[in-house]
Amino acid sequence: MASRLMNKTILTFLAHPDDAEFQCGGVLFRLADAGWEIHIATATAGDCGTVNCGPAEISHVRTQEATNAAEMVRGTFHCLGEQDGFVVYDKPTLRKAVDLFRRITPSLVFTHAARDYMMDHEVVSNLCRAASFVYAAPNASRLPLAKGAAVPHLYYCDPLEGIDPLGNPIEPTTLIDISNQMERKAAMLIAASTACAA
Repeated sequence: MASRLMNKTILTFLAHPDDAEFQCGGVLFRLADAGWEIHIATATAGDCGTVNCGPAEISHVRTQEATNAAEMVRGTFHCLGEQDGFVVYDKPTLRKAVDLFRRITPSLVFTHAARDYMMDHEVVSNLCRAASFVYAAPNASRLPLAKGAAVPHLYYCDPLEGIDPLGNPIEPTTLIDISNQMERKAAMLIAASTACAA
């Protein structure tokens, strides 16, 4: 337990490029300022995030934007390479998620709410929950197990607009003041904006 608490590594595992910037960007700045190692991961490269570009072009643009945004919090961007709208909870995708956790060894994890307006978000939430629990089991992956690997603290980001899939307001359980980080969060969102979206 002590080694887990000393590991100041956070992983945000969300569905799409710009999800972290919207849902927990301010908290990431607070953690970076406190000396945490930041990792931002997405299941997809954002291949459906446009009306004007092909999937390869927009994926390249959006992953570069995500990399730029991660660098603003002195973080590293990772992508599992799944497709927008087609993220599924299956063995191959879960193995990718477990291996991601194995490489990073986070002690703190943020993901989507379990009940969200978009199915990609809900599936990634389940993948994240499963990977958080199992990645530190010695036989869960062929990748080496880092010293101090353990089940991390897992937090769920509020769904956008603070409502569940049926439009009911959600009740937050943890509130974090990001008033002093709002300008940097806004700049991070601009860095993550999609050039091909308009």
